[in-house]
Amino acid sequence: MSQIVLRSVSLAFGGPPVLDGVDLRIERGERICLLGRNGEGKTSLLRLLAGEEAPDHGELAREPGLRVAMLPQEIPPELAGAALDVVGGRAHEAERALSLVGVSPDQDTAAMSTGRRRRVLLARALAADPDVLLL
Repeated sequence: MSQIVLRSVSLAFGGPPVLDGVDLRIERGERICLLGRNGEGKTSLLRLLAGEEAPDHGELAREPGLRVAMLPQEIPPELAGAALDVVGGRAHEAERALSLVGVSPDQDTAAMSTGRRRRVLLARALAADPDVLLL
């Protein structure tokens, strides 16, 4: 069974469709790369897959119980505190994820560079142990 299926999905934000008639199947273990120019719907498609948006038309089906995590494009302005607290969840998984991205659990995110803050957000996504990881 496919983890996520889109059938004839369209999405618009009050103007011409950003996505129009999209068909997509994501199978377990697949790695998919989206390429395109600015404004062509890459982020909108990721937001649909993450469940942050709903299609205007068409069908989006997800495997029951599917866990999806997404690394945000922008760093949230409210991101603050120790890296371990920002990652959240169970301490063991959070520490393991932070170790994978090379960040100390007690480091203050407010004092970090943008790149290191992005690593903390990646650790948060990894610690959620998602079935689908959207980067």
